[in-house]
Amino acid sequence: MEDTTLVKIAVFCSLVGILILYAITTQIEPAQVPISKINESYVGKFVRISGRVTRVREFKKSELIEIENNGRIYIYALKSIIPDEIKKGQLLMVSGQVQEYKGNIEIVPKKEGDLK
Repeated sequence: MEDTTLVKIAVFCSLVGILILYAITTQIEPAQVPISKINESYVGKFVRISGRVTRVREFKKSELIEIENNGRIYIYALKSIIPDEIKKGQLLMVSGQVQEYKGNIEIVPKKEGDLK
């Protein structure tokens, strides 16, 4: 077999492998974590939480949403990924990355569908 044929096969297999990994990772849901358990050790990890909205602060391009359910946490979301108007008292499920901002732990959803 020629070297160019082997290179073509290797490139093809690599691309197929990358596509399979991408398809798998887009289907994985983050773990459901109680709000009371989320602390600095979760920073950088993806989680899913649920709770009632207790406060909403609107900014020009984003919203800061406070959620409670046996604990309290903030959700920082761009308005472009928020499906509808978020209201106080609403039950909300959020998937996103845990981050720390000015000493506060918050969850940052990355895409549409991360707020339900």
